Amino acid sequence: MFYKIFGWYIILINVLGFFLMGRDKHLAKAHAWRIPERVLLSVAAAGGAFGSLLGMQIFRHKTKHRKFKVGVPLLLVLWIVLIMAGDHFLITTSRYKVTSEKLPEDFDGFTVVQLSDIHIVRSQFQYDEILRKVKKEKPDLIALTGDLVDAPGYSKSNGTNTELTVKLCGELAGIAPAYYIYGNHEMILLDDPEKNPFKVAVEEAGVKLLNVKAETIEKDGVTLNVCGLQDPSILYKDPVLSQYNDNKSRIEAELDIALAGLDTDNFTLVLSHRPELLDVYAEYPVDLVLSGHAHGGQFRLPVGRCGLIAPNQGWLPKYTSGTYRSSNGGTEMIVSRGLGDSEIPVRFFNMPEIVSITIKNGKP
Repeated sequence: MFYKIFGWYIILINVLGFFLMGRDKHLAKAHAWRIPERVLLSVAAAGGAFGSLLGMQIFRHKTKHRKFKVGVPLLLVLWIVLIMAGDHFLITTSRYKVTSEKLPEDFDGFTVVQLSDIHIVRSQFQYDEILRKVKKEKPDLIALTGDLVDAPGYSKSNGTNTELTVKLCGELAGIAPAYYIYGNHEMILLDDPEKNPFKVAVEEAGVKLLNVKAETIEKDGVTLNVCGLQDPSILYKDPVLSQYNDNKSRIEAELDIALAGLDTDNFTLVLSHRPELLDVYAEYPVDLVLSGHAHGGQFRLPVGRCGLIAPNQGWLPKYTSGTYRSSNGGTEMIVSRGLGDSEIPVRFFNMPEIVSITIKNGKP
């Protein structure tokens, strides 16, 4: 909620900055009362620097005044740096409610916390914030939906930069059952898939690896299904799934394997790193998908959910953050903006997030 309010504030203060520049230019031409310079600069300093600078250029106003010519661009740079710093260090919690008639009443209110795209816990501050916010949600299940490691950093350090990440996994597993699937960055772990030190350490910490597997969770004699899919881009190393040449075919093969033997009349939760394959998941009896990978589109507008770019979706990606419904209407998907960064180490209006989902029994 804070982020939405802040976004609207930034939009409105910049509209005001633009309007005041235009209005003051009109007053100057009419030799009428002028808007005090301190007011114009105050609006720019309060977050309206972009609108003020745009107004200066379009209306050709104050462009020769040093305090505006230099001051307003500096204020704009300062606000950009502040927003990007906040989007790098601060973490928000996004909460969603999913309703399904397939969910047994005994599971009504079942809470899942999703952590995605951490790309290695990089500081004690980040570690403490993630843990504090997860505990606050009191989850019944924790889903780690890929890219827990960062491939370039992991390779460069030879896997020695994972101590805090493994420690966090142990803490999470102590809060609630925790399930982990591989994203594309876990490719670095597959040269020795069974004995990789990070994979072994995470499992020893209590986290269950759910690649191309499913588990049934039971409560008072009723059940729900949790299914995990491995990122299709890394399946060329899999002796069975490497025979498929495209991501769609690989995901279909994974779903065939993971869902085999399950009672699909049960509510089925799928963990899969790739959001762009929503309509493939929906071809199967899948009720809810938790995904990541898109990093929120990296650069976002202050309001709405339009991101700039995402891997495997390109420019102006469709699936970046929030809830989506498949074309056939049968499957809902929630996409996390993630908690870390990799190839593009900056975010804009794209705060890292923990996702908390409460699943309720009832009609959608």
